[in-house]
Amino acid sequence: MKLRRSEGMTIVELLVAVSIIGIMTVMGGVLTTKAFLRRQADFVTTNISSQLQLMKLSALRKGVEHSVDLTYEPGCIDVENRLCNLLTITTSRGNSNRSSTVFLPLNTVIVRVPDSMAVDIPAPVTYIFRPDGRMAAGGGTLINVFPTAGSRQKRCGEVIVNNFGRVSVTEGNWNTSGSYCQEIQDVVP
Repeated sequence: MKLRRSEGMTIVELLVAVSIIGIMTVMGGVLTTKAFLRRQADFVTTNISSQLQLMKLSALRKGVEHSVDLTYEPGCIDVENRLCNLLTITTSRGNSNRSSTVFLPLNTVIVRVPDSMAVDIPAPVTYIFRPDGRMAAGGGTLINVFPTAGSRQKRCGEVIVNNFGRVSVTEGNWNTSGSYCQEIQDVVP
């Protein structure tokens, strides 16, 4: 008597397929976590630099001074009683093209900085952009976004605002031996 083979998969084939799917899921999860950690540092750095650039451009277009106030509060407690780090970015419009006496608030952005990162701002700092593109105050400073000690995070960012109003951004990996943000270099084959 001949045995007929039924249509479908055997138990061994099914186990192999499930194992492959499981391995691919784990690999995807690891890659997604690394990408998420990298994006956290880039998100904070981009928020700072974009607000600075936006106020510089607004000052040039509208002909009056515009300012950006940065305040970093490490170790505060959020509404869910969790420890958090908050970066507050407040933008304002001045009443003059030089030496404004009154600044009217335009926008406030609150960025929740992850526990795995810190922001190094020289105290609460105010950047005032004049309509000629130069700085009235706050120029010549460096803002660092870097991983905290013991963090798995390696990504970092730097925002430099010089006295002439130029805003430059570096995103890279944190060099622990020299404690600085090392820009990622493109490899040319």
